[in-house]
Amino acid sequence: MKSLDYTERAQTETLSPADVLRWYPDGISGFHGRTGDVIPRYAGNRRYEWRIGETTDDTEQTLAVARALLGARLLSHTAVGRELLICRKSIHPDVSMWAFHRQGDASIIALDGDGCGAAMRVAPVGVLYSPERWGKLVRAACESSFPTHVANSPSAPRRPSPEPSPGPWRGSPRRKC
Repeated sequence: MKSLDYTERAQTETLSPADVLRWYPDGISGFHGRTGDVIPRYAGNRRYEWRIGETTDDTEQTLAVARALLGARLLSHTAVGRELLICRKSIHPDVSMWAFHRQGDASIIALDGDGCGAAMRVAPVGVLYSPERWGKLVRAACESSFPTHVANSPSAPRRPSPEPSPGPWRGSPRRKC
């Protein structure tokens, strides 16, 4: 099987069903084999050779948020940032984590992030904060996204704050997340 560079195929997470069929007319395959073997599609990939049964960068970052939550009384983007700086998967120029890692500063707030990284790693927040704690839940979800995915939000904090603002979930127009 031909070794494919990452850029030769589209990732499926953002494709419409029609685009999945266009990119993968014979279906998505090549993820079978022995645990630990390189997934054929990633063999020779200059960025990372993903292996069958290996956790993904999404899992690695989700666990980073979980560690930050467990270690903090009040979750901050800096606590999340410290844990994200430990992550090593999918650190390449095409993702927000690349710029974050290059800076090497856990307190940085990304103003130009894009993609779905913040959404895929936020699950631990929902485990810790119930809907009855809505303000803390939303604040923690925001804090977990700030290191890499604020995406030019005019409401992003410009410097770390020890106390969460009441936020738009309580009708405040000052900050949105």
